[in-house]
This record gives sequence, C-alpha cells and structure tokens, in this order.
Amino acid sequence: MPHTLTALVFLLLNIGDAVSTYVGLGRGLSELNPLPAALLARYGLGAMLSAKAFIILGALVLVLALGRRYPLLWRGLWGISIGMALVVVSNIVQMVMG
Repeated sequence: MPHTLTALVFLLLNIGDAVSTYVGLGRGLSELNPLPAALLARYGLGAMLSAKAFIILGALVLVLALGRRYPLLWRGLWGISIGMALVVVSNIVQMVMG
C-alpha cells in the first residue's frame, strides 16, 4: 500500500503541474524549465505536455519495475514529489499574484 500511495502522489502532483502550467501559460506566464520551454517554443503545447507525460510515465515504470530490488527508488520518487508540490504551489501563487 505505501508504494501505491507514493506512485499515486507522484502521478497526481505531476498532473497538477501539467494543469497549472497549461492554465498559467494561458494567463501569460512562461515555462521556466528549459527543456519543456524549448519544446513549447519550437513545437507547441502538445509537444511539451507529451514530453512531460512520457517522462512521468517512464519514471513510474522504472520505479515499479526496479523498486523491489532498489527500494531507494521509492524514496527518490517521494523526493521528486516534494519538488513537484513546490512547483504546483509556485504556479498557483504566480497565477493568483499576477
């Protein structure tokens, strides 16, 4: 159960990032992550969101496949989730303040 919760939190926070980024871009904010920003500028929103989805799902598959053998991967997923929570909060604050 704890690993299911970890994966769910990771997934939901990344969805929150994608949604808040989408809304923020519509309100004139910019993508601060250089790789998604480059994809957005060159290929558009669909490419940026697709790349984010690919990376998120790839990370989940990796941890699900190797997490039993390398349990620290689950802690890494929590660490990334904490970072994503900060990103989502930052996106929301920028939209409210700006």
